Amino acid sequence: MESLIQIVDKLKQPELRMLRGFYKIKQNKEPSKKLELLNLITRDKVKTDSEAMERLYGGSNSVSGFSHLKERLKTDLLNTILFLHPEKIYSTLFIKNKLECRKLIIQAELLLNRSDIKISNDILLKALAIAEKFEFPDLEIQIRDTLRAKKGFEFKFEDFHEHNKRIETCIKLQSAILKSKEYYYYIQYLNSTNTPNHLEYENFVLNALTEIKQFIEDTKSVQIKYWYYLVAVPFYISTKKDHEQGIKLQLEFIKLIEKEVSIRSKSAIGGTNMQLAHIYLVTNDYTKALKPALKAVENFRKDSFNYLRALEFLFWTYFRTGDLVAAESTIENALNHKYINRSPHFSAKWKYLKANLMFLKGDLEAAHDYLLQSDELTKDKGGWYIGFKLLLIYITFEQENYYWLESQLENFRKLIARNKQANLKRAKVIHKVAHTLLQNHGDFQRAQELSQRELSLLSNAEKDMEWDPTGYEVVRFDDWFNKKKLNITSK
Repeated sequence: MESLIQIVDKLKQPELRMLRGFYKIKQNKEPSKKLELLNLITRDKVKTDSEAMERLYGGSNSVSGFSHLKERLKTDLLNTILFLHPEKIYSTLFIKNKLECRKLIIQAELLLNRSDIKISNDILLKALAIAEKFEFPDLEIQIRDTLRAKKGFEFKFEDFHEHNKRIETCIKLQSAILKSKEYYYYIQYLNSTNTPNHLEYENFVLNALTEIKQFIEDTKSVQIKYWYYLVAVPFYISTKKDHEQGIKLQLEFIKLIEKEVSIRSKSAIGGTNMQLAHIYLVTNDYTKALKPALKAVENFRKDSFNYLRALEFLFWTYFRTGDLVAAESTIENALNHKYINRSPHFSAKWKYLKANLMFLKGDLEAAHDYLLQSDELTKDKGGWYIGFKLLLIYITFEQENYYWLESQLENFRKLIARNKQANLKRAKVIHKVAHTLLQNHGDFQRAQELSQRELSLLSNAEKDMEWDPTGYEVVRFDDWFNKKKLNITSK
């Protein structure tokens, strides 16, 4: 009963009205029973098989009959989904047209089975035009297989041969698309695990990109270009650290998305611009990040989860360029979004960002309050919990509560020491400088003299000391330290 109820819940009211209307014009007993069961479900009158059987059959033992009734109703419900333009539920032209193409193939085959050759042929040609335009080689093979059989029976061997040649081309294209996808997903898998050998990984990705490039040259496929950029951009940005090449490729990717109708969609434009904004942010080019961040927000539906994700990159852009008013407005927009509580970690992260913002504005009480509301982050021992503890240390220093600060720094040290997996060398150096500052009772000038090497490592942010502009160290430690020292010195 549960699966039947789930299917009913997924249908829209026009679809349910159409099915009820169909049942009402039928006169035999079966449709009326199906209508009765459908009404019991939609009106929330039954939840279990036993409840439904009692309402439909009284006390009689009708387990077998009820089981068949459920299956027939389920079949009707699933068929109903195909009637009222189901492609409208999709936002991308690619998926909409793939569904439309499949529907046309089914319709043509049904008509062909009823010996309506002309109409079925016209429908197949319409489906073929869609398959060619949007690069559906799997569907094109299916369509041409039906069309070539017809030509064979008509003894038009030249046409039959042309369909065969195109089918062979489609098979090669489909194979190339599948291999390109396989490379992408396998590389994603490698990135989620500890790659045993960096050089082996780099060579594997380079070889994959070389092969995908050859596929592009052989097929001119837009889809394969799409998968190429998905592999190439993160490789050049994250692995090769060739930011110039990575940005160049991402700009090409955006241009491809905007130009090619087969892959163009507002969500794809939003996603690629969101990625570009992220690249500019991690390469510290904050001003350039603003335009793609705004474009990402503009292209996602406001009620979508992707819109909320795009807001985060817009926040980082405003925050890093020093526009705290716009950054705070973006946070408020996010906190009022319907998906903000989709996961406890996600909502806690936004409150943590608000805590950092309030700290920069000098409102220590509000910063502390929002920090406490983000305590879900304490579960992320190798990431955001470190940022949580770091902001608490900043606040405690600002309050000059050195007794409490000693305890905070010891907890920070233990948190870092317990984590054996994440790269926390930067956090260790931060702890060392903060501990020196504590030992000198908040004398920033003296702490700087004693910690010149450590502060230089944090400032240069090279190799293991790298700082992520979109990571947990929202208020950069060396920036805070230098600004605090300057303010104290100028007094």
